[in-house]
Amino acid sequence: MFLAELAYNTVAKEIDELERKKENRKQVLEQSQRELEEDHDDLIKFIHNDTKTKNERDDEEKKQLKIKAEKEDKLKSKENEISSIKSEIEKNKDALQALERARYDILKIKQDNDSGWYEERSKQQAEKLHKLKTEWINGGIQWIEQRARGG
Repeated sequence: MFLAELAYNTVAKEIDELERKKENRKQVLEQSQRELEEDHDDLIKFIHNDTKTKNERDDEEKKQLKIKAEKEDKLKSKENEISSIKSEIEKNKDALQALERARYDILKIKQDNDSGWYEERSKQQAEKLHKLKTEWINGGIQWIEQRARGG
């Protein structure tokens, strides 16, 4: 009987030990399940935040590209204006040179006919040029003074 009781006690202890291990394993599995669910929730949040951040970056990049395109268009427009103005200046220079040649020819003819007139005309032009330069310099000085005063 002693042996039967000893065997029974041993078997009961083993069953209790197995039950305890089973319960521990169950608790560990439940804990792992909770951790997996938390990790899943964290992953979903991360993906959502990452998508949101990516969309914000994409929107900002599109906005910057639009601004850049607008600036490039404005720059092209200004370059075209500059080119047009330069072309107009060249045409005006050519016309001015033609007029100066014609003026020179007229003055040469006039000089041949009346030598005193040419000297008087040259003196008038020199005075006019001097007056123009003086006015231009004074105007520049006034502009500088005005800018210096904060105007």
